[in-house]
Amino acid sequence: MKLFRFHRKSEKLRRETAFRKKHLQEIEKGMGRMDPEQRKKRQYIIAFILVSISLIIAVYTLFFSSVFKIKEVIVENISPITSLNDALVEESFQYLLEKNIFLNSPYSIQSHGLSSIPRLSKVETTISYPETVKISVTEKPIVLALPSKNSFALTNENGVIVKIVESLDIPLLRIMIHSDEDGVLENFYINQQLFSPEQVFYLIVGKQALEQKVGFAIIEAQWFPSRKEVHYVTDKGFSLWFDADLTIDTQLSKLTTIYPELQKENKPIKYIDLRIPEKVFIGR
Repeated sequence: MKLFRFHRKSEKLRRETAFRKKHLQEIEKGMGRMDPEQRKKRQYIIAFILVSISLIIAVYTLFFSSVFKIKEVIVENISPITSLNDALVEESFQYLLEKNIFLNSPYSIQSHGLSSIPRLSKVETTISYPETVKISVTEKPIVLALPSKNSFALTNENGVIVKIVESLDIPLLRIMIHSDEDGVLENFYINQQLFSPEQVFYLIVGKQALEQKVGFAIIEAQWFPSRKEVHYVTDKGFSLWFDADLTIDTQLSKLTTIYPELQKENKPIKYIDLRIPEKVFIGR
């Protein structure tokens, strides 16, 4: 009886083994019967998965790992005007530290510099991968000098005071500012905005036109902000009055017409007022 039961168990185990073996053979035959189109599709899927994994790793490495974070920002001021500027410029670009070097383009760095530091005229960027950014800045030129008690306040073409010096060793147009309330202004400070860029342009163009077209040397200019009026003091001992709301050429054409006649008269002149359209007033 025991032998019979053992024989039945052995037979059952043999049948199960045979069934599993047959099932595996059928699976292998089915895979072998996969047509070329299915096999090609399967290869594409595998390739797509591998490429996707590679791209994910690459993107993470480039944009999120610490390998390409900016560790050093070098700022070079190639036209230093004031000792304060170096510190201010460097501080302005410190936002780049620990930022991803690929996500901060030279154009974006340039735009930031020009917008945050109006006194700059140019910002150039050199990127050294993986972690260094070098920035070269150029300041707008100084064009005006405002005499004070014992110094000169130097103004750039934006009309902003960028430096105060004890003596003037560069040829600049000297400007005296007349206030209706305070008289001649003499107290100035760094970053003070005294002129608009358009007013600075007008003052410089007027000086150049008088020197080039009439032959006058301009010693200084007197600016009256409330009246929008400028008086150019010449080396001839008299001043020329201009209306800043009118063009230089319109007023200058009257001067070139009348001045030869005034020279013939050879009489002392205090000022020539060119502000009134189609009229000239002579102060003696």
